[in-house]
Amino acid sequence: MRITKFRVLNGEIDIKRLFILTALILTVVAAYYFISKCSMKSTGSEELVAISKADREDLDVSKREYSSWAYRALLDDFTFRKDINYQLKIAILDSGIDGNHPDLAGRIKKEYNAIDNHNSVKDEFGHGTAVAGIIAANHNDKGIKGINPLAAIYSVKVSNGKGVSEVASLVRGIEWCIKEKVHIMNISLGLSRNSEELKRAINKAIKAGIVVVAAAGNNYMTWTDYPAQYPKVISVNAVKHDYAVDETYAGYGKIDVAAPGEAILTTVPGGGYKVFSGTSIATAYITGMVSLIMSENEAKLRSMEGESRVDETLSLLKRKAIPLGEEKSYGMGFVKY
Repeated sequence: MRITKFRVLNGEIDIKRLFILTALILTVVAAYYFISKCSMKSTGSEELVAISKADREDLDVSKREYSSWAYRALLDDFTFRKDINYQLKIAILDSGIDGNHPDLAGRIKKEYNAIDNHNSVKDEFGHGTAVAGIIAANHNDKGIKGINPLAAIYSVKVSNGKGVSEVASLVRGIEWCIKEKVHIMNISLGLSRNSEELKRAINKAIKAGIVVVAAAGNNYMTWTDYPAQYPKVISVNAVKHDYAVDETYAGYGKIDVAAPGEAILTTVPGGGYKVFSGTSIATAYITGMVSLIMSENEAKLRSMEGESRVDETLSLLKRKAIPLGEEKSYGMGFVKY
């Protein structure tokens, strides 16, 4: 077979070698980017890393309640109904949550340290508190507005003070959630490769009827993280103000839906607020939206068991999605009430 060649400067490179070289370079660049962006720490074991960190400014919202572009885009015409119970059990598997934050007061129902049950569940990294604010911040005329301020939050600490978690910790956290019979698990964490131990735990949760919402990952549009890549896990990608995907904080491949993930103000430990970007935040928004959908369809879902309840919830979610483009980037589209 004839090999096509490109002429480069004063030499010749055959196209096969060029493609191989290019692939190697892209692999190295992607690996470097993943490590630097997600701050992955090498401990000799499989690890998961928080998808995004606070990286911008502190803002004073003590005198008013801030309604983000994301909240308005998602819940433009939504009104909480008095005849519906929105108090679903939502587990946030992350770095812990600062339950003393004014916007999260009264929201934390139970806590569990899956790293070491004898230690504190204090959020030393800030990521879990940020995720919790997006999902369930109180509507108290100051700070920010959570998607479901009536939710019962179950804080599961699986990440250490550097935002890193071993798979074993996440698995223990999932098993605790199954025992507690939570309705939804938010996993704004990502693993670049499959873990059979994690997959078994996720499948067990789904068979128990728990809806799992996970971040697609900030992988420069190269792949989707685990557990988001597993079947029946709701994989969430992030979009910007203009509903376009920003490749610096987006996954690619197995995507179910998209949600806001750019410049989002949310809660941080100590009573403050910072701006976050990334699929972690988008995932939190979808978790909140799922809780509203499940609440409003409670009678129908209650009649179902296990995986069928999970399947129906995903179907209901996708019906609210507005198509935006390529399915590997946007899934069924942007979810909106």
